[in-house]
Amino acid sequence: MRFIHTGDWHIGKTIAPQRYGGDFSRQRRRELLETAESIVRFANENQVDLVLCAGDLFHDGHVRMEELRDLNSILSGLKQAKFVVAAGNHDPLLPDNNYERLDWCPQVRIAEAGCSSMVFPELDCCIHSYGWTRMEESVPILGHWLPQKQAKYDILLLHADVLTTPTKYLPVTPNWLRALPMDYIALGHIHQAVVLDQHIRYCGSPEPHNISETGDHGFWLCDLDESGLRVQKIITAQRKCVRKRMEISATDAVWELRMAIRSMAQAEGIKNLYDIELCGQHSAEDPLDVENLRQELLSDGVLCQLKDSTVPDYDLQRLRQENANNLLGGFIRSFEGRALSEQEQLALDIGLEALLQEMRKQQ
Repeated sequence: MRFIHTGDWHIGKTIAPQRYGGDFSRQRRRELLETAESIVRFANENQVDLVLCAGDLFHDGHVRMEELRDLNSILSGLKQAKFVVAAGNHDPLLPDNNYERLDWCPQVRIAEAGCSSMVFPELDCCIHSYGWTRMEESVPILGHWLPQKQAKYDILLLHADVLTTPTKYLPVTPNWLRALPMDYIALGHIHQAVVLDQHIRYCGSPEPHNISETGDHGFWLCDLDESGLRVQKIITAQRKCVRKRMEISATDAVWELRMAIRSMAQAEGIKNLYDIELCGQHSAEDPLDVENLRQELLSDGVLCQLKDSTVPDYDLQRLRQENANNLLGGFIRSFEGRALSEQEQLALDIGLEALLQEMRKQQ
């Protein structure tokens, strides 16, 4: 039997539209559906029997009716595989939930609320699952549920948090999972792929859903037969989230920094999302305006968030001479004549900035 383990598609979600604009928001919504289409195409081209989605198929409160229709149309293109989904915390089976808003194509099988099992006789396979009915679940409610073998191949499909304690997202322990007589446990909720055991895995999301979700995004392709389990990672993401650290000096012009970031993005992938930490020094008289820089880079087609970790480069000799008879000059003299520790240097920098800001207000 061959199956795809995926989840956390979050159809309808975009990345910070208030920061990156409506055009990107609309484009990102389309990209999520395009990636869903690429997974269906892969399933058709690789004789996949089941596509298992471990929750958060769409993003409640954001997904639009036309996106549900588009998703249904995409899934109707599955030629052999059935698409099995168990609701998660972002698409729970609440009254009038999104799963009930349209008639899904025959390829789609939606797991029932709570604990349930779904048998596929033609595959000699049973899918055990838990369907969410609320957006938070902090009680370890699965402790009394021990799904048992019902077929040649038994798989648990579960949207839960195995990695965090305590958690509001269905707490489950690794030991509980390992004790289950399952041939494979398909987990969702964590957006990066995580392998707990060979047969217990988080698939991660097929696309990153915020700018901090670095690494490769895709799904697991699994083969399960008499010889055992074989798993391989298939990458699907159209964009990557890339973390960078850039050193700058106080003499660097903002224009130079902008051109350096733009060149880096063009070399590594202009469609990527960049999380950039700026380190080094900036001019004390001309502090960095990182939000303005981010907006200028956005106009260049570079989507990024900027963290300013630079420290001001003060001309202490000039500042002391110009302020010899006031509080600022006296503050500088109190640090002179010795090598400063890291804590003393930090105190000097913080004090200088506070005093300079106060002087600017009075001018």
